[in-house]
Amino acid sequence: MERTEEQRPVQMQLEMARVTADAGQPAGNFEDLMTLTNNSERLIDSVNSNLDALNGALDRLEERTERVLLELRRIIDSEAQEHHEGCGDHNRSP
Repeated sequence: MERTEEQRPVQMQLEMARVTADAGQPAGNFEDLMTLTNNSERLIDSVNSNLDALNGALDRLEERTERVLLELRRIIDSEAQEHHEGCGDHNRSP
């Protein structure tokens, strides 16, 4: 069953608690050590997946910010040009 986005942090906290609890106990046998290793690997995979998602979101935010800044510069330049053109000849006396 696929985890939903809301369940992911809770599941991650549960796995982290399980790994942390297991880490305080000496490995009794090879099976315990393999369980601890597998839990740790799943936790690391989950963290890496979340970091990849965060990186993608930050990339999209950066791209959107760049587009907004370019549009603002275009608007400011356009208004400055209109203001400059409008301030010229109508104040001169003939």
